[in-house]
Amino acid sequence: MAKFQFRERIPIDVPHTLMQLLSRFRGVKDGLPELIKNAKDQYSRLGIVDPALRTIVVVANTAEKLIGVIDFAGATADQFKRWETWSDPTANARDKASDIEGGHGNGGKAFMVLGSSTDSSFESCHNGRRTRMGYENESDRTRFKPGIAVEGGKPVEDQRVASVREQFDQALSALGLKFEQLPEQARAAYKARDSYTIAQVNGVTDWTRARDETVRRSVAELRRAVETHPQAALSLESCAVWFVVDGQVIGGAPAKVEYPEPLPGFVDPIAIPVPDEVADPHTNEKISTGAGDERSRVLTLRTSAKSLRTEDMRPLHLIRVRNSRNVVGLWSVADLSPGASSGFVFGELRVPSLEGEHLAGADRKSLNDTPLVRALEAWTADRVKELADKIQQATAKEHRAEDRDKVNQSLNKLRDLMREFLSERDRGDQGAGKGQTGDGPGGIKPPPPPPPPRGEVVNVIELEGKAASIAIAVGATVPLRVKAFEQTAAGELRPVPSPKLVVKVDRFDLVNIDGSHQATAKGAGTTTVWFESEDGGVKSNPVAVESVHCTGASITGIPDRVLLQGEHLPIKVTYTADAGPRDDLLHDASVDEIGMGRISRNGVYIAGTREGTATLRVRWGVNQIDTVSAPARVGTERVPPRRGTGGDAGGEIPLILLCGTSVPGMDHYPLEQRTIMPSEHLPTIIDFDPAFENVIFINPDSRESIQARRGRGGRKGMAGIATETYYQFIAMKCFEILKRLWVFEQARETPLTEVQFRERFATAETECAPFIEDAYKIAEAIAEAGGRPA
Repeated sequence: MAKFQFRERIPIDVPHTLMQLLSRFRGVKDGLPELIKNAKDQYSRLGIVDPALRTIVVVANTAEKLIGVIDFAGATADQFKRWETWSDPTANARDKASDIEGGHGNGGKAFMVLGSSTDSSFESCHNGRRTRMGYENESDRTRFKPGIAVEGGKPVEDQRVASVREQFDQALSALGLKFEQLPEQARAAYKARDSYTIAQVNGVTDWTRARDETVRRSVAELRRAVETHPQAALSLESCAVWFVVDGQVIGGAPAKVEYPEPLPGFVDPIAIPVPDEVADPHTNEKISTGAGDERSRVLTLRTSAKSLRTEDMRPLHLIRVRNSRNVVGLWSVADLSPGASSGFVFGELRVPSLEGEHLAGADRKSLNDTPLVRALEAWTADRVKELADKIQQATAKEHRAEDRDKVNQSLNKLRDLMREFLSERDRGDQGAGKGQTGDGPGGIKPPPPPPPPRGEVVNVIELEGKAASIAIAVGATVPLRVKAFEQTAAGELRPVPSPKLVVKVDRFDLVNIDGSHQATAKGAGTTTVWFESEDGGVKSNPVAVESVHCTGASITGIPDRVLLQGEHLPIKVTYTADAGPRDDLLHDASVDEIGMGRISRNGVYIAGTREGTATLRVRWGVNQIDTVSAPARVGTERVPPRRGTGGDAGGEIPLILLCGTSVPGMDHYPLEQRTIMPSEHLPTIIDFDPAFENVIFINPDSRESIQARRGRGGRKGMAGIATETYYQFIAMKCFEILKRLWVFEQARETPLTEVQFRERFATAETECAPFIEDAYKIAEAIAEAGGRPA
């Protein structure tokens, strides 16, 4: 065995290492909950369980740009010495109480150092003795080094004070606060304890470089940020946490853990006992989940009426993982179960045995990759997926396909009617523009151009553009591109809409293809796929579909810049396959956040219509957690709209479709990304998604639509969508669209001022008013043809 002469110390760049470990705590959002949690833990160490005494006050001073956290537990000089050491596993004194969350003593101190641009301190008076310690953060030489305050030439360490109240008043004054401005409960807690501790962060980094308006907005959101932060939940549940901003008590009551309004039908939390054993997804070995029963080992899932996949709600879109005392991990629900329906789910997993080897990192946000952690994560992912499936089934709108087709036929007729009005919009004394009504007065309006011819009989079927082969990762689902045509005597191919085709697969054990032509790779290997007409007389070209077993994937090609809304960005996905890297697979890809864009099976991302960070996700395996993700930043500026034809020869009038209808020509996107699904959280007219240029959707489940359809009251009393009532409603919505188009057409060459826009919009209403009468006639005719409801 080799012999070594060891160095006397471990070589390490301490400041750089601490920066790497602790940078996540530098912001108010993640740093402030750590200080609150420290105060709660001190109450627990001292055995203070009376809720009236467990009072914490968060103080914000916008003028001085400082934050303070006050508690009335008090701390001794010995406890301050324990808190001096970074990453000290004994600093938390976790043996004192079962609900102590502090890990290695880093979070609160990290915010006091990295979250402050000047200095910070914490002081306490307990049993008539005062200690004050702090950090100077402007110098790299002193940063991270704790220092004992020196006042009057003497260190403030276990220093006896003549009056705790006078000392407390001085400390409050440094926060810009008076004793009388504290909440009544806090004043009572002080009088009962005659102790206090104040952690004060001066020159808050988030605020010192921000505009005053930004600071005011951040402070206004401070309470809600804490109420929705997973790391603050236990503190809010077990303590009275008050907020005082610029001397004013905010909210009139202590903060509470804020859960969003639950999804109708899923109002109550769902408690799922963790079984005695769960399977490791890597080995399929059964792993014991440790001691406990259905109350101590449990997964609790909750729902939200609104999707949590938005920038402000994302901190709640987690499964908070706890052992018997701590939050030891945070699992993203989007990572566990990609898909729109899981966007309404969040919760908490409690497993007491998640201790020791299962814990990782000084920030207590991650878990080690142990068999138990993997098994619990996979089991939790399956439970989330089950709930998401139930949500999808419960919220699926009961609009029959034939009813939707009738409404789309009505919209198509109304669109033709719009074309007539728009073709007259520039008519004046000398006639309208070239090619519309002639060059002189009394010109004759040309008829609207006919729609492109469509086929009725299937003569030709093309699969994957006649490609010989495609490849898919096992576990992934991608849409197949299959087209059917009628071939005329002259050889012209006319597309057949909604053809009835039969799929054929050599080996169904490798690939499954559903009725929407979406292929799911089930096992590694290669099979042949083709489509036939119903009578088997016409066959497509055969395509070899390779199912590739993968063990991971990576996403590259996302630039380090802000994308324009509507920008098309090709990304590269490289899969880790058994035989080596593969970058020729089609992708099962999605975007986690609603409104942040869409991504095709070829890896082209279209940035969405909201500013923020989009999470691009690609599936590479069969387990719920077998995905890889990468962030893309989207800014406020938008790509100029491209001129289009609205899908046919109808000039630049957009297609108008009912929500839930797939947009033609988008078969390279997954089925759910080819449309906008109906939702009461979306407006009736949807024309702002850049992924659907020249397409306007009508939402039959908007609150306005529901009101228009409502009959006797309640959802059961609503009229269907294929009724004269709703046809008349969408006729009025098309009148709104017509007025917009009328104005925007005139503004293309010369931008309009706000006043000019209003004037043109008023003119549009007058000029286009006859549309309403004709539109109502169309609604009546379609209703009569389809039969009126009884």
